Amino acid sequence: MTHVDQQTAATLAYEVKVYTPAELALLQWETVGSVQALSCQRMIFESSSEADAIDQLKFEAFSRHADGLLMRGCEKEGLDLVLNCWSSVTCRATLVRIIPPQTE
Repeated sequence: MTHVDQQTAATLAYEVKVYTPAELALLQWETVGSVQALSCQRMIFESSSEADAIDQLKFEAFSRHADGLLMRGCEKEGLDLVLNCWSSVTCRATLVRIIPPQTE
């Protein structure tokens, strides 16, 4: 679990796009890998969120030189004593790299 601060999250919003399958169908792209991220509420005043988990996915994508994410889904869970979370959200995605069009 990587903490992504607000400034980094704002930068990543421009650097890494979340694509739909329909959008990718119109582009040339390649798979860079698969990732998952966990947003965990450990303290009563914290919160777990899908947005936080997606920010972590974007951070991983950027770190691995990917342009975007193809989301595979997010799951919300309740109390998890193993992870020490009051609640959590786990998101999974495929990392994609867009291949620029060939110019002659």
